[in-house]
Amino acid sequence: MPKMKTKRAAAKRFKATGTGKIKRFKAYKRHILTKKSTKRKRDLRQSTILDETNVKNMKKILIKKMFRDLRINAVQFFAIFIMCLLAMLLLGAFDADNSGRLYSAEKYYRETNFADLFLTSEGFSKEDIQDIKQIEGVKDAERRASLTGRVTNISDRRIELNFLESDNICRLYCKMGEPYTQGMSGIWIDRHFAEKQGIGIGDTLSISCKDTVFSETVRGFVDNSEHTNFVIDDTYLDTEYGEYCYAFLDASEYPFDDISFDKILVDAANVDSQVYLDDADREELKRVKLSILDTISKSSLSVIMKYEQSGYEAQMSDCNFNNTMIMIFPPLFTMLAALSTVTTMSRLTAKQRTVIGTLKALGFSKKTVIFHYVSYSVFLSAIGCITGAALGHFVLGSWLFDDFIEYYSVPDPVLKMSYKVPLVTVMIIVLAAAANYLSCRKLLVQNAAVILMPEAPKVAGAG
Repeated sequence: MPKMKTKRAAAKRFKATGTGKIKRFKAYKRHILTKKSTKRKRDLRQSTILDETNVKNMKKILIKKMFRDLRINAVQFFAIFIMCLLAMLLLGAFDADNSGRLYSAEKYYRETNFADLFLTSEGFSKEDIQDIKQIEGVKDAERRASLTGRVTNISDRRIELNFLESDNICRLYCKMGEPYTQGMSGIWIDRHFAEKQGIGIGDTLSISCKDTVFSETVRGFVDNSEHTNFVIDDTYLDTEYGEYCYAFLDASEYPFDDISFDKILVDAANVDSQVYLDDADREELKRVKLSILDTISKSSLSVIMKYEQSGYEAQMSDCNFNNTMIMIFPPLFTMLAALSTVTTMSRLTAKQRTVIGTLKALGFSKKTVIFHYVSYSVFLSAIGCITGAALGHFVLGSWLFDDFIEYYSVPDPVLKMSYKVPLVTVMIIVLAAAANYLSCRKLLVQNAAVILMPEAPKVAGAG
C-alpha cells in the first residue's frame, strides 16, 4: 500500500480550524528582523484567518485557470467537445433538411390547393362530376383529360398533355409568362423542360399525338403539385427533369372531336391540412373515398388519397427517414458526451484536490467552486453544440436539401430550422452540467480542512 504523504507546500502555509476555516501564517517574519520592533515581531508570529478580499483577487484568475486546465487536458476535453459537435451536427443537418422539406411542401401545396383525392377511369361524364360534388364532405371537384405525345421540333421528346376544364385544384404555379385562366389558348409547359431545352415564351411547339400533329404557342412555364416527382413512363427508373415534360392546355384545345376526361381531382371540405395530416384527416379521406366508390359505379375506377399519391408519399418517406436518423444518432453522441464529462471531470477534480481546498481556504464559497468546475463542461458543450448546429444547418443540411431540390419539383424551396435544435442544445448543456456536478460534487461540497487532508488509500479486497 502506498504511503499517505502530506502536501508539504500546503502544510507549511495553512492549518485548519475546528470549524473548517483556514488559518494562514503572516509574511515578513523571516528576514531583516534587527530593525523590527519586538511588538511587531510578536504580532507577525501570530496566525490569522484568511481574509475574504483574497477571494476577489483570485476570481480574476479563475478564467485563466480554466483555460489552462483545458489546454493541459486537451485530449479529454476535446472528446466532450467533439461528441457535442457531432450530436448537433447530425441533428442540425437532418432537422434543416426535414424542416425545409415540410415547410416548402406545405407552402406549395397550400398555395396550389393540392387535391385530397385523385380519381382515374376510362371516362367521366358531367353527371359523374355532379354526383361527386353532392357527396357529403366534398368541397369541390374538377375533371381533367390527359394524352401522351411527342414534341417533334424538340428532339422528339415525350410529353404528357393535360386538358383543363378549370384550375381550382392542383392549380398551376406559373414561374414565368402569363398565368392560365379558363378559355385561354396556348400551352403551359414544365419549367425544367423549358430551361434544359432552351424554350422561350412565345415559341411554337409542334406536337404529335395519335397520328395527329398540331402546334401550340408557349404561354408560360409552370410547376404543378401533382407532378412533384414526375416520371412519364416505366422506361425511366428515376426522375429526369428536362428529358421529358408535362404540359397544360385548356379543354377547348383538345386535338380530337370527343374529349375523354380520365381524371377527377377532389377537394375535401373537412381536411384543411396539406402535409401535417392527423388520424382524423386520414379517417375523413377514407370515408369520402368509400362514398365515392359507392356513388360512381365504374369497374375501372381507381381512387387514391393524397397521402398515397406518388410525389406526396415519396416526400413523406424521406421525412420519416430523417426523423429516424434524428432519433438515433444525436442521443447516442449526447450520451457519449455525458460519459466523457463524468470521466474527465472526476479525474480532474481528484487531481486538483489541493487546488480545490486552497480555493475554499482563500474564502471561496462552495457554490463558487462548484460553479467554476461545472463551467468547464458548460463552456465546452455550448461551443460544441453551437458549432455543430451551425455546420449542420448551413453545410451538411444545405447539402442534403440540395438533393430535395434536385429530385422534387417544388418551387421556391426554403431551408428551415425547427424548435428542436435550440431545445436540444439547451438540453445537452444542462445534461453536461448535471453530469459534471454529479461526478465531482462529493469532493466539491466538503470543507477546505477535509479536502486539504490527503485522500485515504483504497482498501484492497480480501484474499
